[in-house]
Amino acid sequence: MQVQDRVCVVTGGGSGIGKALCERFAADGARRVIVVDRAADQARAVAASLGAVGQAEVVDVGVADEITSMLERIDNDHGPIDVLCNNAGIASGGDPLTTPIDEWQRQWDINVMSHVHAVRAVLPGMLARGEGHIQHTASMAGILTSHGNAPYATSKHAVVGLAEWLSITYHDKGIRVYLLAPLGVRTPMLGDAADSESVSYTHLRAHET
Repeated sequence: MQVQDRVCVVTGGGSGIGKALCERFAADGARRVIVVDRAADQARAVAASLGAVGQAEVVDVGVADEITSMLERIDNDHGPIDVLCNNAGIASGGDPLTTPIDEWQRQWDINVMSHVHAVRAVLPGMLARGEGHIQHTASMAGILTSHGNAPYATSKHAVVGLAEWLSITYHDKGIRVYLLAPLGVRTPMLGDAADSESVSYTHLRAHET
């Protein structure tokens, strides 16, 4: 995927994998890198570190109107969105019996529906141009599972399914869909668990579906 002179949007761009994506896109010559995060200080710090190409957007991607209106505005202000990285996610939760239903819903809204709303906002323009790149950050929890966290594992399985469906459906129309499925990465999502031996490695499985 070539990003030189392209407009790239990264949700969850204020830290971890999203921050790394933003930095790589800027280094590879992107025309604009939109750092989307609900943590305002982090989003602005990353955007500032990218220089003139960086722009922070403080958005809760779990709210449909916020992510949709932001993407529409970016498209109008900076030209078409060429690369969309649906990277934001949360990992709270437990087993199906003890996790409150509102926590299941929050996981679903951020880990799955934010992808759906973002795709609905950018895909029509990409199809009209005959080109576009959409990346989904899932997890190996969506390919295997995640012990002790049913909402996370379930939502990440849905992300894998969405990415596969989009790729199969739109590949011949010029849309390239990518799936990133990390196994264990030292990011803020892991919190204190990042110091344990069980996640003392970094393994990324990335492929175009």
